[in-house]
This record gives sequence, structure tokens and C-alpha cells, in this order.
Amino acid sequence: MANGYIEVSKRNPCPICGTGDYCCHIPADDGFGEVYICRRFRDARVINPGGDTPSKVDGGFYLFLSETRDGTSGIYREASDVKAARDAGHKVWQKGADYSTIMGPNAVKKDLVPVGINEIADDATLDRFYRELIKLYPINKQGEEYLLKEGWPVKLVRNSMLCSFPVEDWRRNWHKNCRYLPEDTSLKRAAAVCQIIEKLGEPVGVPGFYIRTDKKTGEKYWDIHTRSGVGFPLYNDKGQIVRIRVRMNFLDVEKQYEYDNEKGLYFVAEDNKKRFVSWSGVKREEFDGTLVTEKDKKFRCSGKYRGLSSFDQVDNYDDGTYTNRFENGTEGYNIVGLVERDEDNKFMCILTEGEKKGYLGNYTLRAPIVIIPGVNSYNKLFDTREGKNILEHLKKEGVEVFAIAYDADKYKNTMVMGCEKGLAKRILKEGIKPAILYWDEQYGKGLDDCIVHKGPFKCKTFDNEEQIEQHYQQYGI
Repeated sequence: MANGYIEVSKRNPCPICGTGDYCCHIPADDGFGEVYICRRFRDARVINPGGDTPSKVDGGFYLFLSETRDGTSGIYREASDVKAARDAGHKVWQKGADYSTIMGPNAVKKDLVPVGINEIADDATLDRFYRELIKLYPINKQGEEYLLKEGWPVKLVRNSMLCSFPVEDWRRNWHKNCRYLPEDTSLKRAAAVCQIIEKLGEPVGVPGFYIRTDKKTGEKYWDIHTRSGVGFPLYNDKGQIVRIRVRMNFLDVEKQYEYDNEKGLYFVAEDNKKRFVSWSGVKREEFDGTLVTEKDKKFRCSGKYRGLSSFDQVDNYDDGTYTNRFENGTEGYNIVGLVERDEDNKFMCILTEGEKKGYLGNYTLRAPIVIIPGVNSYNKLFDTREGKNILEHLKKEGVEVFAIAYDADKYKNTMVMGCEKGLAKRILKEGIKPAILYWDEQYGKGLDDCIVHKGPFKCKTFDNEEQIEQHYQQYGI
């Protein structure tokens, strides 16, 4: 449990999507039941009371209230709890309702007026600053070793403009005294940003950059907020770098580390349990010796990727406003990205989830690759400026087939299959032939795994919506 949020589990799964990981819930502020944050659904898929589709987990009916502020998850409450709260005089905001008078913890971002929030810079500006940042932090030995171990060719590792971000400057002072960590000779973050400002000016509106205030001296200076690990550039349709996504190495979850000859780096937390740290994440050692994936957010280990962003919303319900905790920082909201080369065969484009899969897929399959931040965020390909530009760009390039390459374990997850079906229909409406790229799971879960293990790919195309419906009926979708 972190900040009041309780992670779901296989024993107590999310009642919205039915899975036992990633989602969470928290007691409602009005005291009536729980508020459920579903990371996989963000719309009214569960029918309101009186409908015929209750939750498959517990049979209850849940109301879709809104999306989370970052637009990646859905907020739900059980219908009976919402009714009880409203009957007791509490105001519960619900999408589509009149929320103009609602304040307090149930208000959402659009209820509050932004104060001092930076607009994101134009793509050309983002490209200049991010390219300069990457020059100062070329991929290091540890990053190269990780990708080579993952099956990447040396040429791809060294020619992809990847970078390696170090831990925060203050944490580095602790790490340099740990003989088990590799020596870090890269520029300190503040020094790197200073060089960038001398060359390009202040990075106002560039996600990741912000003004830090020294707690001891009160001095203010520009800094960058990012997790440590390998940075993957995300490109728009013009080849400009408009975001950087970091594959975290998790070395910034703690100040001091010890080393176990069998299990590697670890630290001991307040509960006297060891947490082992590697590229695969943070594993907690239970008292019986078993290792479980750590999900407590206070160890900063949620997920494996994190985009550069210097934004943390601070709400002031009394004034009806919200501000950014990072002075002069900018939100780096998720977008779709594109990886392509001039020599690619533009007949087919492939869409997948995750930068690592996208880069290796483009290099090996010689096809343009569209990268989305999550299977349930495919709407960004159609609804955002960057996404729509990419789609129109690919059509002009002559793309005739748009293949979806979700992970091979998708058949075990109705949510993923539902997203795949929805994306196929949307692609068809855009006038492009949709397709499904798939492979046997014995060759690996992701697109990159199948490439590394030299597994054969299969492709199924659809000519009309009826064919799409028939295909997914066999999976109960």
C-alpha cells in the first residue's frame, strides 16, 4: 500500500478488467466503498445499473466516473456506493454530468483552473534541446551491455541515438562510495543543463527540464528530472525528436547498496526485507527466501519505462486552481512515436507497444514501426496531433497494410484482444488495410523476443468489418 493506493492481486483482481496486476483502488473520500483505478479500461465498458453486463469478477455494476489526469486509466466506483454517497449529500463527479459546482478531492483536472502551467514547446524546439541532451549523455557501457544481452546487434545499439541518464546529482555522491556500483564519469545533471543553456538558451516548455531550488542555500538553477537508465528518442513524422522514454535500470531507488554473490545488488528497507535491483526491476525477498516483484510505489519501481516529464500537479480546491510542483517544468504527456528509415519497405507498417520492440523491429524487419505507450492507448494514433500526423505521413509514404503486433500472450487477456479489435476497426475506417502480426509464444512474448529467437511470423489481413467481427468471435470478443 502506497499513498493510500492498494495494488490489485490475483486473489483480489480489478473488478473492471478482471486482471490481478497493474490496477489499484483506494477508499472513497466520502466513506462509501472504494474508488477503482483501472489501467486497462478508460471508458464506460461496464454497464450502469439496469444494464445486462455486470462485472465478471464479482457480479456488481460499476460506474465510469472519469479518466485519470494523464488520460491513461479509468476511474470507477460501484453504482450502489455512488448512490449511497449521493443520497447522503455528497457530490460525486461523473463524466457527462453537470460538474460546474463540484470541488474537493473528487474534482478532476478540467474542474480546476491552471495557474503558471507551461505550454509544451513546438517540435523543432524539442528536437534541438533533446538532441543536445543526448550528445551529452551517450549510451554508456552498462546500457550497451544490457541491449546486447537482449539480442540487439552492435550496429543498432551504437547508431540509434540512444542515451544513458545517470542518477540525480545528490544520489551520485552516495553511489560513488559503493564499491559494487560501476563508476559514473558522466556529467552531473546540473552541469549538463548549464552547457545546454549556454548553447541554446533556457529550456522553457521542454518536458524534463525545470528550475530546482537548493534546500540549503536557496539558490535556483535549471536541472532535469528523469529516471536513470537508457533513453529512447521518440520521433514525429518529420524525424524530429519530440520525447524521450527511459528504460529504467532502477539504480535510483536507493542510496546505498550491498551485494549478494547469487542475487546481485540489494538494499535493506525499513521492514528488514532485502530488495534486489536489476534491469528487470525490483524484487522483494520474503522471509521464506522467495522473490516477488515489488509494486510499492515508494520504491519508484512502477513499470519499466518512464518518459521525460517535469510535471506533478498540485491541486488547490479552495481557490479552484492547480499548479505544477516543478518550477518552470512541463508535462511530457504520452504520445505515439515513429521509427523509420529511408530504405524501409513502406508497403506495411507495424504497430507495437514499447520502444525496445520498435527499434529492433524496424532494424530487422525493415518496415516503419509505430510505437504506442500501452495497448489501451491506441486512440492516441487518431486523436493527438502527433499521432494523426504520423498516420497521414505513412499513408502518403504508400503504406497499404497496417499490422498490429501485440504480445503473444494476448489470447489470455480479453482486454488486450478487445483493444486489438478496436484498433483494427479504426485503421479500416482510415482507409488502410488492417492486419494482425502474430507468432507462437514459444519464441517469446514480445515482437523483439520473436526476432531474437528467429521465430516465424504470421500475418492475417482484413478487408472489411465483418471479417474483423468473425475473427474475434472465436475469442469471445
